[in-house]
Amino acid sequence: DGWFRAANRQIEHIAVQNPDDDPNLTHLIDRDIYDLDHVAIHRIGNLTFLSGTENPAIGSAPWPKKLFFYWSLTNRGTDGHVSRQDLFSSLGINALPPSLQGLSESADFVNHLAPLVQYGLEHNTWTLAAIQRRGENLADRAFTILGDWRL
Repeated sequence: DGWFRAANRQIEHIAVQNPDDDPNLTHLIDRDIYDLDHVAIHRIGNLTFLSGTENPAIGSAPWPKKLFFYWSLTNRGTDGHVSRQDLFSSLGINALPPSLQGLSESADFVNHLAPLVQYGLEHNTWTLAAIQRRGENLADRAFTILGDWRL
């Protein structure tokens, strides 16, 4: 039922559409994502669902801030096996939106972000390869599920 929550009405880009917004974090940007026609950032592997409250709270933040935000939503404001402060420090983050704590504590079903968090805990950068692998996985799952609808 969580996949169909009414709050899942907005699509969020995981890799930011404008990577130069935060020059302090450019070393964590995979430039291959931003090919000449900017197609990769709009691929299904680079998209996720968020609510109308969650989506604007993170906006066009770079990967480290989004990862911390996704981590907070999947942990609902509590520490998981990685402590909040350790993750915050390891990502080189100086500040987050003040609304994050309240959002993470009141979030409904955000488990679909867990694979992104797991990837982020293992990799510093969201990459074109990750977008491609995730897109293939999502397409394969959709094909398998929708295959049952064939006439």
